[in-house]
Amino acid sequence: MVDMQRIESITHAYTQAPWRRQMQYLILFLLILVFAALVAGLYLNVTAQSATIGSEIQIMQAEIIRLERENAGLQAYLGDLMSAENMHRRARELGFEPVQIDQAVYLLVPGYVERQPIMVAPTYQRQVARASVRPPEYTEPLFPWLERRIMKVIFPVLETRQ
Repeated sequence: MVDMQRIESITHAYTQAPWRRQMQYLILFLLILVFAALVAGLYLNVTAQSATIGSEIQIMQAEIIRLERENAGLQAYLGDLMSAENMHRRARELGFEPVQIDQAVYLLVPGYVERQPIMVAPTYQRQVARASVRPPEYTEPLFPWLERRIMKVIFPVLETRQ
């Protein structure tokens, strides 16, 4: 009987009160809830950053398109200004007149180097494609090569045994 009472007292001492168990479950639940909130917050932060960066990229792409259009418009305007018709008109407005061949005066300037012609497009040259030449060792299939190498090793061993 004494042993039974002693066991009950030890068991009673080590068992936890119901409120302690409830408190442990509550703390575990709150830890899981806090962890889930942290993961959700991190997910929302990354999503918000990627959305912000995506909208910035779209704004930059729209700006690139606008600048390309503006550049094309300026190139067209420059082409119009540099057209032969406009250049003749502007030259006449400034007092220039077309020169006849017999009116032209050529001056020799010491040290002047004449401009070299510009090659706008490369000249067509026929090129013959050369096939690479590989040694026969590199064109032999793997299995016949292995068979030959193995036979070289095996036959000398067999000949020495006989």
